[in-house]
Amino acid sequence: MDDDRKIVLVTGGSGFIGTNLIRGLEKAAARVVNVDNRAPNDPRHAAYWAECDVLDFARLAGIFAAERPTQVVHLAARTDVEGKTLHDYQANIQGTANVLSAVNSVDTVQRLIV
Repeated sequence: MDDDRKIVLVTGGSGFIGTNLIRGLEKAAARVVNVDNRAPNDPRHAAYWAECDVLDFARLAGIFAAERPTQVVHLAARTDVEGKTLHDYQANIQGTANVLSAVNSVDTVQRLIV
């Protein structure tokens, strides 16, 4: 690792909670990676954004391998209740499974919050 700062990877960092979390992480001088399929709500966070859908495991695992996060906060999820079937919530189901697999694919993660 180039420096001693924590590298915090946040899935869903472009949403309301993720945006506010990233603001706090900036103040804590952590290096931040926002993995989201949407551009950040806060344009100042564009430098942290790695465009990726958590359903794309190959891309997700590639980001984990390149960034080597020490902390992971998994916020990417569909939060509405309008879905009719489990398929409508694949970001919650398969996306979480993909994040867990990506965490296991690197030896750097010290803490995971789901």
